[in-house]
Amino acid sequence: MAPITSYVEHGARFTYMRRFHEDGVSLKNIKSLSRVVAGQAAPPTEPHSHDVLEIHHVVRGTQYQVVDGTPYRMRAGDMLVTRPGENHYSGTVLEKRIDYYLAIDMRAERNRFLGFHGEPGEALRRRLAKIPRFFSTDNSLHRHLDEVLEVYASPDPHKPLVIHALLARFFARLLAFSARSPERNLSPGVKAAILHVKKNLAKPLTVADLASQAGLAASAFRERFSKEMGQSPKEYILRERMEAAMDSLREGKMSVTDIAHELQFSSSQHFAKMFRKMFNRTPGEYRTGKIN
Repeated sequence: MAPITSYVEHGARFTYMRRFHEDGVSLKNIKSLSRVVAGQAAPPTEPHSHDVLEIHHVVRGTQYQVVDGTPYRMRAGDMLVTRPGENHYSGTVLEKRIDYYLAIDMRAERNRFLGFHGEPGEALRRRLAKIPRFFSTDNSLHRHLDEVLEVYASPDPHKPLVIHALLARFFARLLAFSARSPERNLSPGVKAAILHVKKNLAKPLTVADLASQAGLAASAFRERFSKEMGQSPKEYILRERMEAAMDSLREGKMSVTDIAHELQFSSSQHFAKMFRKMFNRTPGEYRTGKIN
């Protein structure tokens, strides 16, 4: 049976795969692949480092990651690369999310890196070693990783060949995206809707309002926005209001009740409930720096 594990921790489902070569899949450079599906916030990770190159891919939700003291805000489609020995952690909280982690041993298999013999393998190693720290994709690369997990857990007699092909396609597309502009590639309509949200957080906002800004019917707008942003328009509005709330809490000039009213929450109790659900702490705990 393949060394693949699935378990639940802090409300998150982890699907974790490691040691490919122990199941006849000769890709010793791949140390592990994991998928995390979390429906609620969880405590942050502690600062740590690895002896591998780790690729972190967010598919849904927003995550804050810190690598060697530099913070990164990750959204759907974003890739964050942590190199061997670099200190990193998840910021103040792990939010509701879907994300993937792929760990690659850059030192092993000098003549057969990722299953590619000779110069092709070494060329791939060199390109991965120089891959940018942070860049965006079209949020479709995770499909290759989902297929790897599915094939790996199956009795397919051609498993090694299929997994090698899937990973080759993943790395080819990954490197292509890494060579592009780091800016998110959003459609004009979604950009217009995002700008409208940012300018009107203190006013009532509806999906119909945003669809109008995007020049789309509401149903078509919801589908496009969710595809490009990895979250629904309502989730995005809530997330942006929570960002504004965190800024106000840090400044300390407004009460929690005033912040809730300013950002269109029905009550301070509702605001506190949503804040805790998203960040695993109350607004008051956030203001004082307390971490559960």
